[in-house]
Amino acid sequence: MNDIFSTLGFKAADILLPKKGIDCEKWAVVACDQYTSQPEYWESLSEYVGDSPSTLRLFYPEVYLETGDKEAIISSINENMNKYLKEGVFTGFLHSLKTAKALNKVPTGNGFKPGVSADVTTSCTNMYLKPGTETEDELIAGVKDGIYVTVVNGLHAGLNPISGAFNVQSTGYLIKDGK
Repeated sequence: MNDIFSTLGFKAADILLPKKGIDCEKWAVVACDQYTSQPEYWESLSEYVGDSPSTLRLFYPEVYLETGDKEAIISSINENMNKYLKEGVFTGFLHSLKTAKALNKVPTGNGFKPGVSADVTTSCTNMYLKPGTETEDELIAGVKDGIYVTVVNGLHAGLNPISGAFNVQSTGYLIKDGK
């Protein structure tokens, strides 16, 4: 690794992307605050994900901090990280022009400048959501217990590159039994 960051007091993060063909519905794991303390939520999510590669296998949900075998959970996270790297689950890294040059890599078009006086950082600036085939009513009817998010604020500011936490302010509606 290039030593360019050593004087800045931090280490450049490796933002890994899943390779083509990974089921993104099972890869990306989102938990709203109201569900993070419910073991049932995590158990049903684990059943849904099954053996598919998923970020669910790469972090420690807060609900399990006071229960279970902490060492076994941490060991499992480390095993999955190594397994995903070894099996080629990840396709590459995000780079701005600056990080690509510093690390002798190809830029990926992920430079982001959050303000006029701010430095350029690396961010998911080219992210998109693939449209589905169901109507809005069909989607809602199929949800037993969930949230219909209508507005997301501060999407550019929600990722903490140090902890990996992803939090944004949002507005929406609670869905109960498809309504």
